[in-house]
Amino acid sequence: MKSVLWRRGRIKDYRDTLLLRESAVSKHYASIRRRKCSNNLATPFKTRGVAQPATRMRVVMTMPPPCVAVRNIARRLGDDISEEKPILDSRLPDGSRVAAVIRPCSLQGVTLTIRKFNAKHFQIEDLIRIGTITQDVADVLKQAVIGRQNILISGGTGTGKTTLLNILANFIPEHERILVIEDTAEIQITTPNLVRFEARREQDGLPAVTIRDLLKASLRHRPDRILLGEIRGAEAFDLLQLLNTGHSGTISTVHANSAQQALSRFTSCVLQSNVELPYRAIKSNIADSLNLLIHVERRSGRRFLSELLRIEGYNPDDDHYAFEPIFMREQQL
Repeated sequence: MKSVLWRRGRIKDYRDTLLLRESAVSKHYASIRRRKCSNNLATPFKTRGVAQPATRMRVVMTMPPPCVAVRNIARRLGDDISEEKPILDSRLPDGSRVAAVIRPCSLQGVTLTIRKFNAKHFQIEDLIRIGTITQDVADVLKQAVIGRQNILISGGTGTGKTTLLNILANFIPEHERILVIEDTAEIQITTPNLVRFEARREQDGLPAVTIRDLLKASLRHRPDRILLGEIRGAEAFDLLQLLNTGHSGTISTVHANSAQQALSRFTSCVLQSNVELPYRAIKSNIADSLNLLIHVERRSGRRFLSELLRIEGYNPDDDHYAFEPIFMREQQL
């Protein structure tokens, strides 16, 4: 049985439940939604008392008012949450992500989500064993990383993009200097020759440090490889410039519904930089810079690689990319 003490806004005990990957508390703490092994489980409980869910977890709540608990969490993380700033997005000391929304933006009261990253560092053999990828695909990816090809991983939220990036980074030779750039630190790489940059939001009078700023500064540190956690906006143009100037072996991720749509998403992000380049010129540069597209999905609680495409080129006359399909998953889960 597991007990949870919320006094003074403590969340460590519940967060440290070994099998717990993500927990969400909402409706004035009227329920906890737990994501364990990629499945969603709802655990109801009372604000004063004990509930007996249909699992072996027992939740005992002794807590202050919800807003007080969340504000205490925010203060301990050096952040703040209030009616003027009702959204919290921060990181706990162990690397777990904590996000909260309070009134007036959260109509039902406090909503708190804690995303705990798995302490186990998965290897490519683990993905093969559970059926996420095949041995042939693993061999192609390994050779692509060693051969310094530029790789873009796409997928939805929670599909395993960062996990796959971590695994591919293991194929980078140890003597190469890796520079990781992220909006929020999530990538877990164990290599002696590692440099980590993290963006900073504007806070307490301090100016923001954006992904674009860090990308521009990265080349001055002579990296052999640059890993970009996620492409979200105008930094796509700086990444494209970096790739076009001969920097190879990069791995990055982007949210998209398919491998081909990842290129459209990349193009849209480049346009957010207000660069004065023709639309088709941007797409041509992308085709010249990227080598492999990987798309990962999650269905019925299972994560799997669904597409692996090699970009052969781009024809501006008919506005069409040429692809070589390396792997296409046919099984519908």
